[in-house]
Amino acid sequence: MPNGENKIKNSKRITKIRPLLFISLVVLVLSLAFTIRTFIEINSYSKPFESETLEAEVTIAYDRIGFDVSSDGLRFGKVVPNSFAEKNTVITNNNAFPVYIKITCEGAICELMNSSLQEAVLLPRETVSVRFVVEAKEEHEKGEYAGRIRVEYYKVFEPR
Repeated sequence: MPNGENKIKNSKRITKIRPLLFISLVVLVLSLAFTIRTFIEINSYSKPFESETLEAEVTIAYDRIGFDVSSDGLRFGKVVPNSFAEKNTVITNNNAFPVYIKITCEGAICELMNSSLQEAVLLPRETVSVRFVVEAKEEHEKGEYAGRIRVEYYKVFEPR
């Protein structure tokens, strides 16, 4: 009979362990699901959900100045050395969530240009004005300087 008693004791142990195994399995699955969801959500914030590219150009001329009234891109026209030209643009967050914006410059024009804003967080429906200034110094050679201004829009991570 000692063999029969061992089977009963083992059966009781298994009955006690099953709920613990089930609870452990549920906790493990929920933890894994939460980790995957968090990874996907955080990864989506590291890439811009939208971006815009503005062409930018200026001509340094020694004989005359001129301006460009076109509204596409940042076209500064002609400037003489030791002078500057400026353009303003408005960025509005039309989303229902906060947006991080990042402004970068590419190309030859970058050595001449500064902007009043490189990055910012805009709340929903918030607007910001960005001033771009091109300054031609005496040491700059005459000719055309072109490039691109890139504005990237990122979702702002909001802990829940």
